Amino acid sequence: MTTARMRKLWLFLLLIPVAAAGCQQVEWWTMPRARTTPPPQTFNEFASFGWCLWWDMGQSDLDRQVENLKAQGYRLHDLEVYRNVEHHTRFAAIFLKDSRAWYGRWRWRRKAFDKDFSVLRDKGYQPIDLEVINEQGDIRYSCVWIENPGGPGWAMRWGLRHGEFLDELEQWRGKGYRPIDLEVYGFNGKTRYGYVMVHDPSGAGWVARWGKTAEAIDRELASFARRGYRVVDLEPSYPGGELQVSAIFVKDGRASDWRLTISRSSGQIKREISRLGNRYRPIHMAVAPHKEGGMAYLIIWQRN
Repeated sequence: MTTARMRKLWLFLLLIPVAAAGCQQVEWWTMPRARTTPPPQTFNEFASFGWCLWWDMGQSDLDRQVENLKAQGYRLHDLEVYRNVEHHTRFAAIFLKDSRAWYGRWRWRRKAFDKDFSVLRDKGYQPIDLEVINEQGDIRYSCVWIENPGGPGWAMRWGLRHGEFLDELEQWRGKGYRPIDLEVYGFNGKTRYGYVMVHDPSGAGWVARWGKTAEAIDRELASFARRGYRVVDLEPSYPGGELQVSAIFVKDGRASDWRLTISRSSGQIKREISRLGNRYRPIHMAVAPHKEGGMAYLIIWQRN
């Protein structure tokens, strides 16, 4: 990764926390049982997909886009739930054109989320993205699921203390699993952790980092890129009001085929789409207020 790109990342990471406020209800969608045989195109994270990227959406905007894009054969791949500078809950989302059935939940309380987990697991779905947001002490959970007939084993956990989190990461590593998503959030003045793991028969090496300062994660990104790792998740959090960053790095032969972009406006995002969109697709977006005002949008791009 170039020095200039590292400087761009550093600017993004100098963010300030925003207080949460308010909440909206969502409806319980009709939930299809996942098919028992693989879909026509079995999911491969390195396959080529048509894609759409949306940001700065309210709840009704997201619901409209979900229904519109589902009708066109798209599924939700990555969801970001965040607070803007006006303290409103907003959403950013990456959609892939893929025949696999999927399911999404956003901003549920713990009891409903626990029920969701049990029902979707039993119906043959696999989580791929977990979002937890603390809204003035009210913890809300969001998750994206895809059908998983005969697919990899998986595990998802949330609400973990630091020691539990570390122990479980190593336990799953020993079983051949790797994380595809980390979540770090505050609860009753304490930091809590969550993750989504998948079984990786290729045995790809991976490294997780958490609770790092902006300077430290900046050095980690440069170091791991030189050693053949790609970043698949990058999560800012604010325990005690201070910025900390968590990340997942995976080592594989395509480690050079990714990019990071940091934008401060919709116009900049659109220019990055024009610049990269023919060769890359977005796989993860992180959004947070910038210390100089407005929002900062970090997008991880992967060769498509």
